[in-house]
Amino acid sequence: MTPARMLKPIMAVIVTTLVSLPPVLHADDVLRPSQVSPIPDDLWKSMQGVSWHADLPGCRRGRCKCPARSELVLLTIPYIGFDAKEKSGRMVVHRDVANEVVAIFEDLHRQKYPINSIRLIEDFGGDDDASMAANNTSAFNCRVVPESSAFSMHSRGLAVDVNPILNPFIWRGTVRPPAGTRFDGESERSNRMPGLIVADDGVTRAFAKRGWKWGGDWSSMKDYQHFYKDVR
Repeated sequence: MTPARMLKPIMAVIVTTLVSLPPVLHADDVLRPSQVSPIPDDLWKSMQGVSWHADLPGCRRGRCKCPARSELVLLTIPYIGFDAKEKSGRMVVHRDVANEVVAIFEDLHRQKYPINSIRLIEDFGGDDDASMAANNTSAFNCRVVPESSAFSMHSRGLAVDVNPILNPFIWRGTVRPPAGTRFDGESERSNRMPGLIVADDGVTRAFAKRGWKWGGDWSSMKDYQHFYKDVR
């Protein structure tokens, strides 16, 4: 058999193989699987006196009890950064809402909704103000509501704050974080700047269809970053 005739069946196999290959995906089109895992020992140790307290400071004794370790889980979540690159972050939530939170952030990933960072509150010494100032998206932090003795929904692992600078908390002229004053007015929030959350957008719908509520719907104050599951 001549070399030319020998090449024909080989080329046919190569062509057939190339045609059957799946299409090439760009990095931003690939959704890496989220992970749900028990709280590892090293994290649990770092949470003590930071995001988890045997006796919560500022709360009336016995009225505020942080969830048991077994009630909490660690999520590893893929997201799209403001640089349009694929990233991965971690947050702690209550085990009962873990699958919902994973599904919500998968929705946001498919929408290519940009998130600045998703980091554990331990990275900020348990300081919610420091986390917000860094425009960090976070969840569990066993603490009281600022300037009160009320138990925060974050204390139960049933609340998530998303891009806090772009979506600030506003009450009686106070804006938290302070950098959020650039985004606290109705006109500023109507421009659909990437990362902002507004009524009936892809973010609020992703949370709402899983039964979560939004602080942007409150009337006496606004907490545009804040989503929570009202579990009684």
